[in-house]
Amino acid sequence: MAYRSLIFHGGFFLELTGVIRYENRLLNTRIILK
Repeated sequence: MAYRSLIFHGGFFLELTGVIRYENRLLNTRIILK
């Protein structure tokens, strides 16, 4: 049970960091275009 929740939280954390990285990339391209 704990192992399954750990995998779930790990996937959620990876997805969260991926979204943040994607938003940072969008911000960087927007700054470069300006």
